[in-house]
Amino acid sequence: SDSIKADCGVVRGAVASDGLALSFAAPALRGHAEVVRAAVQQNGLALEFAALELRNDRAIVQAAMQQNRSALQFASAELKRDADLIRSAASSLWSLDWSSLFAVKELAEDRNIALTAVEIEWRSWELLSDELQHDPRIFRAVLEHDSLNLRLAPECLRSDRELVSFAVSRQGVALQFAGADLRSDRELALLALRQDGLALQFAAEALRRDREVALAAVESNGLALEHICQELRQDRGLVLAAVSQCGAALRFAAGGLQGDREVVSAAVRQDGLALRFASESLRTDAELLLLAARRAGASLLLGAGVW
Repeated sequence: SDSIKADCGVVRGAVASDGLALSFAAPALRGHAEVVRAAVQQNGLALEFAALELRNDRAIVQAAMQQNRSALQFASAELKRDADLIRSAASSLWSLDWSSLFAVKELAEDRNIALTAVEIEWRSWELLSDELQHDPRIFRAVLEHDSLNLRLAPECLRSDRELVSFAVSRQGVALQFAGADLRSDRELALLALRQDGLALQFAAEALRRDREVALAAVESNGLALEHICQELRQDRGLVLAAVSQCGAALRFAAGGLQGDREVVSAAVRQDGLALRFASESLRTDAELLLLAARRAGASLLLGAGVW
């Protein structure tokens, strides 16, 4: 009866057991803060039946979202767009249900909410509208989680120099996901190589023939020697730089440099096991064998077939 629906004690007891019972309460009680709080604490979705002024009450909405993150869809238009409220909810015990959140069209198209979402959980980017997925600022937040997410970027963003520079400065091998035009960009390649020399394998062929670029790569990671052109693998200075950084790079030396005593010595000083990649004559050199044994240990040399 109407009298029961308007009885504060009865309604409060009902919503404490089933928050959705608020839908049957008299209008005055739907605007009663304590009744509504009890309802949303039991079932966050009861926020749908609260009076507008309480759906615009931050504390009430927070209480509802703590019980059910999807309750945000029933908050006032102002609070639906409150990035701090969303961030607060997402940082609590459970993760925010972004799929439910973005099922609300006005939220799915809100740039500030989208940015907040990907800052918290990058996979929420996949739920955004096509327009927002192409937004460089939003996608940068995706890259802040993992630069290799560049692989997911729309083609236009893979050719965005600022975005790609950000990605490769953090993970050089993200260069593999850059647009073809940027993989030919010398300055960008050098940025990637200083972070990880192995990114050289993803640079344009012309850059792999560039000595300065190749040198930057092997100084960062000697094993990048594998990915430079045959001619430069015969460059004594470049090979010395490579094996000094990683002795095992001797494996990729060409032009007789595996038989160059100075080159092999540099490799073995860095990694005793590198001796296995030396020419046959140097693999049996007593001085180099002694150096290798000191660096790697005789048992490891035996196991690797060096002796």
